[in-house]
Amino acid sequence: MVRYFVIAAIAATALYFGYTEVQSRLTHVFEYDARITTDLVTLSSRRDGQLLELTVTEGQRVMKGDVLAKLDARIQRLEAQAIQARLASLESDRERLSNKQQMMGQQTGSRISSRNSELLATEAKRASLRAELALAQQDLARVEQLFDRKVISRARLDEARASVGRLRSDVAEAEAQMQRARGAIAETEAERGEVDMVAQEMAMLDHQAVALRAELEQKRVEIEEHVITAPIAGVVDRLFVEAGEYVRQGQRMMMMHNPDDIWVEANIKETELRLLRKGQPVHIYIDAFPDANLIGAIDRIGSATTAKFALLPTPNPSGNFTKITQRVPVRINLDLSKAAELPLAPGMMVEVEIDVRE
Repeated sequence: MVRYFVIAAIAATALYFGYTEVQSRLTHVFEYDARITTDLVTLSSRRDGQLLELTVTEGQRVMKGDVLAKLDARIQRLEAQAIQARLASLESDRERLSNKQQMMGQQTGSRISSRNSELLATEAKRASLRAELALAQQDLARVEQLFDRKVISRARLDEARASVGRLRSDVAEAEAQMQRARGAIAETEAERGEVDMVAQEMAMLDHQAVALRAELEQKRVEIEEHVITAPIAGVVDRLFVEAGEYVRQGQRMMMMHNPDDIWVEANIKETELRLLRKGQPVHIYIDAFPDANLIGAIDRIGSATTAKFALLPTPNPSGNFTKITQRVPVRINLDLSKAAELPLAPGMMVEVEIDVRE
């Protein structure tokens, strides 16, 4: 009787667990080959040079912008100093030309003003002499009439004629002075061309200075590139170089990741994808911490199978075909409020249980 009771209990237990398993398979999707994943950042050298200093060790946590390594940049600094010296020389030359231009402009303007004043004075003098000449000519006409009438002597006639001749000479001299003043003004105006040439030289120096400043900025960028800084806040996972080595441009130096930005990637069978939706809850069991039960949710369902990401393709030249169920990567976000208490590392194996009822 007891034997039958035990058999019945075992059968009931088997039926219960069988029903539970079947029910679970209908309401959940299981995946035992899932891993914790993150974005691994590989830092490479942007310049050739000797590695003078390596300021971090593997496993060290760093903040964004922290200095991780320094390369020898003495040659670039010397080149930058040489460019700065050339730039200072150009600025000195430009200041000298600027002072020269200002002085020439002031001198030219002063001379032109003086020549214009002389010209105005000469024009006024000529106008006065012309008025005197007109009066002298009128006086000469009267003297000639009086001389013809025998009223005055020849001496008076000669005196009137001499006065007219002298005034005509003075007017001619004034007109010649006016011509010389105009010529002097024209020459002084021509000197302004030299001022324009100085301005052109200054413009050339300005262009050279712009080119040197750009070259100096390029050297400063090169110097900055000899210092390797952390692009993100995270943990240094692996170092591939040692202090004292000579590294080449593009050479891998270290690898790091952000421990606060991790997720689970599970490769789900394509036959189960129809059951999955974004936002469905997921129970996560970590092999390294079997007592931990983390909660997550589906964030993204892949758009291609893992076979498309394989390095080696799998052609079928023989024509024989064996159908293999493909898998699609599914990203599952973790509840970081609970996951932060665990030292989770990328690559750790986990098991996921996706509730497809929601």
